[in-house]
Amino acid sequence: MAPGRSRGVAVKYRIALAFFATSCLAGVAVAADLPIGGPLYRGPFVARQPVEWTGIYFGANAGYGWGQHASNIIFTGSGTNGLTNPIPGPFPNFFTGVFPTIAGPTELSGTRVTGSADLNGAIAGGQIGFNWQAGMFVFGAELDGQWSGQQTTFTVNCGAGCTASETVKIRSLLTGRGRVGLAFDWIMPYVTGGAALINGIDYLTMTVAGTTASFQPLSGSTLGWTAGGGVELALWSNWSAKLEYLYLDFGSKTYFFGTANQADVSFRDHVLRAGINYQFTYGPVVAKY
Repeated sequence: MAPGRSRGVAVKYRIALAFFATSCLAGVAVAADLPIGGPLYRGPFVARQPVEWTGIYFGANAGYGWGQHASNIIFTGSGTNGLTNPIPGPFPNFFTGVFPTIAGPTELSGTRVTGSADLNGAIAGGQIGFNWQAGMFVFGAELDGQWSGQQTTFTVNCGAGCTASETVKIRSLLTGRGRVGLAFDWIMPYVTGGAALINGIDYLTMTVAGTTASFQPLSGSTLGWTAGGGVELALWSNWSAKLEYLYLDFGSKTYFFGTANQADVSFRDHVLRAGINYQFTYGPVVAKY
């Protein structure tokens, strides 16, 4: 190759190399001006923390109750000669001249009034309690008071020549119970049991020999026991809701009216109620990450 032509090729090669180097430097300079990429921001999200059930709580509830009532009333008489309706006889005693006492037309001595019936109605009330959590187990105690609208009117048996009816009402219920639950974070099934107190009233109306009379109502409170179970759900902040069933048994209580007249009254009751609680120290904590 001629010397002049070789020098021309060399010059062209050097120009191309200089252009390539300049382009690379320009690319590096542009890259240096670009921002360094960071992790992609996906926005905040809420992470729910485990529920802590330990604390004092109070709340309200409402529901429905249905139960059974039975009564056995015996009139033994507290008047003269053990009569409930003593009246003077038609003829005086021949020796003393005193009119003897005999049974009147509405005499009830020896009469037995028996009957049973179902009663039902709405209930409502409030509760206060305390929980202590150890691992998954939750131990607690609860005291609640209920207004009750449970009542019934039914016919009772009082023998030949007599008709009778009773109206029975449960006016209030009070329970003091222990609770043991198993916490699965925000849901806690539990069993419960303890003492119960019922306040009821029993109205008796009888018709004997064409005469109708209403007796003084039997009213009082009876101590019994209760057991049941339910499930409680943590909602938001410090609020929770529960659904609960209780069986209550008050056995039989004896009342005396007059001097010797006796009434044996028994109650058994079922309660299904829903409630809401506010607890001071627990609740799902909401945090942002």
